[in-house]
Amino acid sequence: MTGRRTLAALAAASCIAVIGASSAFAQSSSYDYGTGAAVAWANGFDGSGQTIAVIDIGTDSTEDWFHGQIVDEVCFSQPAASPAIGRDMSLCPNEQTTQTGSGAASARHPLLTDDMMMDFHFWHGSWVSGIAAGYKGDGTTERGIAPQAEIVAATIGHIGTRQNRDKISTFPVVTGAEFEQALLWVLEKKKTANIAALNISLNFDSAGTFAGACTTKSLPASWRRSATLIDQIVAGGTSVVVAAGNQPITTTHMPACLASVISVGGLNSNGGLWKYSSRSEMIDVLAPATGITGPIMRDPAREDGTSAAAPMVAGAIALYRQQNPTATPKVIRKALEKTGSPITIVKKKIGNVQRPALRIDHLLGLEPDEPTGTV
Repeated sequence: MTGRRTLAALAAASCIAVIGASSAFAQSSSYDYGTGAAVAWANGFDGSGQTIAVIDIGTDSTEDWFHGQIVDEVCFSQPAASPAIGRDMSLCPNEQTTQTGSGAASARHPLLTDDMMMDFHFWHGSWVSGIAAGYKGDGTTERGIAPQAEIVAATIGHIGTRQNRDKISTFPVVTGAEFEQALLWVLEKKKTANIAALNISLNFDSAGTFAGACTTKSLPASWRRSATLIDQIVAGGTSVVVAAGNQPITTTHMPACLASVISVGGLNSNGGLWKYSSRSEMIDVLAPATGITGPIMRDPAREDGTSAAAPMVAGAIALYRQQNPTATPKVIRKALEKTGSPITIVKKKIGNVQRPALRIDHLLGLEPDEPTGTV
């Protein structure tokens, strides 16, 4: 299956009144970034009983933001059998094309150094997963949006090689075939896990660029099955949340171009449109995208990107499903459309294009006793 692109490019395009039950996460309003998540935590909504699936690169369950909530892992890595030069390398720790079980999604191949892991952004899945459903657990306020949700994590991609003048260099690659395998795995997991949301903080420009919605007819043949599988996941009751991308343009890529997904654009720290966020009309909701803390190589760090905005929405959906267990993706999409103030993403002579800012307290119908905190 075709669809190769470097992870560095992937990162640039994607995607870095208190009432009711008490909660272990109700003591501080930090780390909700103005979304009102702290109000949800104070009212006992923390993602309990929900699962978030994450398809990404490098989700390390040994990070200190994870305390057993990563309940299943898989790696799909298909290096070229006969690359033109050098030697392609699997990302799976077992050095094979597939690995399941504890540690499988960590991307910690024996030959990868920490410097390579950092340079290639193989912490990306850990950061994304932590924003959705992690927590530090040491008495600090560092946490994700749904800190008691479970996570099932799939890592995709491999290390490729290329000739650069007289030097052979390595680079990360993700293929459409690897992405398909991960989607099939999520479909299988749905049979036994209550997966409220699937987060995909990746975009694949090798599938084409689209001014509006893409379909199985408009996508290249090599990406049509992935689109069909995503539609099946949504039809089966799981919301698919996708980072809209970090390029301030009105076009978008697969899978953010699919009408069935919830595409997430980025807000800056002042609550306005982030200057690098996608402006695509396929965006459904906007969420904080700057200075977002998550676990990165044993050291919580702040990064920017719609890759962070998407898991905030995935976490919000887990909270909503905790409150509304039978809510369908269609109902959830409509609820998200009414959550926060409209923000203009495209200015037009007649009728600006606006999308709502994520407000989790409004999504759950809660009113704060006091202003929510921001970081």
